[in-house]
Amino acid sequence: GWHESARSVITRDVPMGHWLPVARRVKEVVSIPVMMAFKIFTPELAEEAIARGDIDFWEVCRPMIADPRLPQKAREGREGEIVPCLACNLCFFRLYYHQPIMCTVRPTLGHEGEPDWGYRGLPKAPRRKRVLVIGGGPAGMEFAATAAERGHKVVLCEAQGELGGSLRYAAKVERGDEELLRFVRYLEGRCKREGVEVRLSEGISPEGAKGFDTVVLATGARYAQPPGEVPSILTPPEVFEGSISGERAVVIGGQGVGIAVALYLSGKGLKVSIVEGERRLGRDVNPFYLWRYLQVLKGREVEILTQHEALRFEDGRLLCRCPEGERTLEADLFVTAMREDREVELESWRRWAPEVLLVGDARRPRRLHNAVHEAYRLARGL
Repeated sequence: GWHESARSVITRDVPMGHWLPVARRVKEVVSIPVMMAFKIFTPELAEEAIARGDIDFWEVCRPMIADPRLPQKAREGREGEIVPCLACNLCFFRLYYHQPIMCTVRPTLGHEGEPDWGYRGLPKAPRRKRVLVIGGGPAGMEFAATAAERGHKVVLCEAQGELGGSLRYAAKVERGDEELLRFVRYLEGRCKREGVEVRLSEGISPEGAKGFDTVVLATGARYAQPPGEVPSILTPPEVFEGSISGERAVVIGGQGVGIAVALYLSGKGLKVSIVEGERRLGRDVNPFYLWRYLQVLKGREVEILTQHEALRFEDGRLLCRCPEGERTLEADLFVTAMREDREVELESWRRWAPEVLLVGDARRPRRLHNAVHEAYRLARGL
């Protein structure tokens, strides 16, 4: 069974349609209809498989958790409005731990019968506000689209030339992670349909918030670093956006973001070490993915240094405290994956706007589902 498999079966590193040849082999030896669910996430792929004779029916599980209206939207030619399943397996993870099922991309799951949650459409707000959302990542786009659906006039400003935020970086980590961009495209379309004014390549200062009723800071996390001077230390966005030089890298922080950076750099041939103060890596990573990530890191001979606290830089080297005492690490490149919120920035914005909100990693660095659900909840109550 796939639960016991030592290879990936239903995660993003398995291409869509990968298992269809198995279904086709089954059809060759049985006389009853055959259907399959694994990694068939789009109506187009399912239709092609049925037309080829690979399957007789499309068995749909996770994609219809993400969007129960998937068949209706496909029938009406509204494929771009389908909320895409990202194979994040949050639903499976919570199910296995006997917790209420959740979906990263659909906050209304489990609340379909509660009108205020908006599964069948959100009610209009009693007063229309002018809302400025700063940051076009998943939290910013989710907030902007939801607030606009409530009837507010929303402006979304993104300093980069395209929307997506941290998801555009996450899409570069490993094979299959480009599937994350499906959610970016969905949120872009939703913002457009709801009438959000999107301004790209436009950074904004607190003074620019004048005239808005509500300002939403969705600018992602800040990155901290140990004290001391070092010739080269980058943040994860700088790693994913730039060209990497050198042979050896040290990643400070071994939770989800640090693991992603280590996977990316080791995939480019660098010798990588991960420094993490806790006893194990990836405490915030879904177990459906963590085992695979650790397997890949081991295969690439990434040095995993748990129970190593990064203290400071001295003479271009990183000094760490570990169970054996202290240890110094040398590298051509240091990357800090130690994330912090942006609480310290609130006061400067409050001078220009009566209401200022933090959402997503700017409020507290967490995972994608936290950012999306929090943005939806706050915008729903605006």
